Amino acid sequence: ISLRQEVEIVPCILVVCLLTESFLASESALQIAQRIPNLPENEGLVYLAIMQELRELPKALQGYTPVLENSQASGGSEQLIRMLAITPADTPQAPEPAAQETKEAAIIRGDGLYAQKRYEEALAAYEAAARQDPTWGKAARRKGIIYEKLKEYNKTIDTLRAFIESNPGDDIIWYNLGYTYALLGENEQAIEAYYRATEINPHDVITWNNLGNILADLKKYEEAIQIYNRCIELDPKNAMIWNNLGNVYNAQKEYEEALSVLNHAKQIDPAYEQIYMNLGDTYLGMEKYEEAAQEYMEILAQHPENGDAWHNLGYVYLQIEHYEAALHAYAMAEQYSAEKAYFENKRGYIYEQMGREEEAAEAYRQATEWDPGSWELWLAYGKVRTQLGKDAEAMKALKIVAELRPEENEITEWQGKVY
Repeated sequence: ISLRQEVEIVPCILVVCLLTESFLASESALQIAQRIPNLPENEGLVYLAIMQELRELPKALQGYTPVLENSQASGGSEQLIRMLAITPADTPQAPEPAAQETKEAAIIRGDGLYAQKRYEEALAAYEAAARQDPTWGKAARRKGIIYEKLKEYNKTIDTLRAFIESNPGDDIIWYNLGYTYALLGENEQAIEAYYRATEINPHDVITWNNLGNILADLKKYEEAIQIYNRCIELDPKNAMIWNNLGNVYNAQKEYEEALSVLNHAKQIDPAYEQIYMNLGDTYLGMEKYEEAAQEYMEILAQHPENGDAWHNLGYVYLQIEHYEAALHAYAMAEQYSAEKAYFENKRGYIYEQMGREEEAAEAYRQATEWDPGSWELWLAYGKVRTQLGKDAEAMKALKIVAELRPEENEITEWQGKVY
């Protein structure tokens, strides 16, 4: 869950309308905006500009234009087209700054530039808005988001911290600060920022969830469980939270509890791919290989491109000595991975178990080409060459091992066998 710009209802409804193509379902964004206290009349248009990243604006125009043509507040479809700057070719363009640009107009212009990934220009627009009102949260949030996109995380932190000094009660700013600290691996600062966000808005499930994730990563499992349970109280139908809770129980090797929680998550959202993955991993921990394989195969039936599922399925087959099936699964996993040395090593090991030493040696040799600095690969290659009676090649490999790992005792043993 990345940095958030707003949490009002308008963008949520727009996303749903755009994704389902139900553009006139219920009410227009403008009508919704008018019902929210202290929200500008054109707020729906502002958020529609943000939705440019969905690349659904031509369809959105078809839905919104009839409503806006009848709206005195909006100025009709021409106003929408001007604010979003849609060209005849339906290419989103950012409007040029007006001579007397308001802060709201600067934000709209910045959002248009942001949607086109013109981040430096978007930043300038947001800074123009911030200069008019340094206490305006929207400008500060967006500036922080731009810096995050540019991976200038320290500037993100500086921007958010500067805003917090005068506006300490903005929970989204604290959330974004926590998220940025987490990206930098500064977990204690992230935890502190997330806690501050929850003090201001104790009903925000996203913040609580991210806090639980950090605690789980730090192996503070009991605290993480408490946080996830708090999330479940707030949103009991959220499969992601149940899934995260199951992962914590799995990490503690409380497998039965993990299965119970993960299966509940599956009932909530049977299409949530990661749940099946985590169920499979839990069964692996229990050494219930058939059940684990079933979970991975359920993923692959719908998502054959899931390299992690293929990899774990290969591991299952290796444990139950279904070597041909393991070779196939690892070959499929390799298509979605850059870890060539790893998979050549796996092939070498499997070929050894099958008594196919020549193929094992060739796999290990290729692995050393992909990762020539791995003493383990050279050692495996040298061992197989020794078994095949290829003493000169084995000795060459073992000398490389000695150079990479001079303290490795196993080298002396195998050198003695070669001699």
